[in-house]
Amino acid sequence: MHIYNKARQCLICFQEIESQPSLYHFCHQSSLCLDCLNKFDIYNQQHYFHNYPLTILYYYNSFFKKILFQYKGQDDYALKDAFLNPFYDFKTRYRRHLIAIVPSSDEDNKRRGFNPNEMIVQSFSNNIFTGLYKTSSYKQASQNDRSLIKQHIKIKDGHRLFNQDVIIFDDVITSGNTIMACANLIASFHPKSISIIVLASNQIDNLFT
Repeated sequence: MHIYNKARQCLICFQEIESQPSLYHFCHQSSLCLDCLNKFDIYNQQHYFHNYPLTILYYYNSFFKKILFQYKGQDDYALKDAFLNPFYDFKTRYRRHLIAIVPSSDEDNKRRGFNPNEMIVQSFSNNIFTGLYKTSSYKQASQNDRSLIKQHIKIKDGHRLFNQDVIIFDDVITSGNTIMACANLIASFHPKSISIIVLASNQIDNLFT
């Protein structure tokens, strides 16, 4: 478990960032060392998924899987700032967008003490929509038939979405059923636009065939 991260120590390996001087660190205030930055395998491509623009930031490699598990499965809150380090332009690029968080289960969030997707998004935006939520029966549905997930995701405060440029944000896309359930709910409140950003996917070849 992490303790408070002193300035200029890598959030992941605790190496002194100044021990590896680089042009990237000179230009950008990064919380990761060069070694850890390079272990994230950047994809950063946009596709159309059911007619929605979908940007996937990383390949789901073993390093990403390890860090995501440490963050979500081991409740390592400090890692919230590790995932978007290379995307320093998000603060300006998406400053006018409303970021809709794909929900985690309330049970998991209570155990962790935080909502993992929301905490990641807070690194670049405070304009966040958390009105999507999962019903208590969601986990069982996801185990039996992922296509039924849409029946277990609901929305509140949807009026905030009207005439907004909305970005749906999630950590990982596999089948896309959860994201599409969220997109369909959001679309019913007539936003100006809907696009999707996910951190990573282990099904890139299958999603767009």
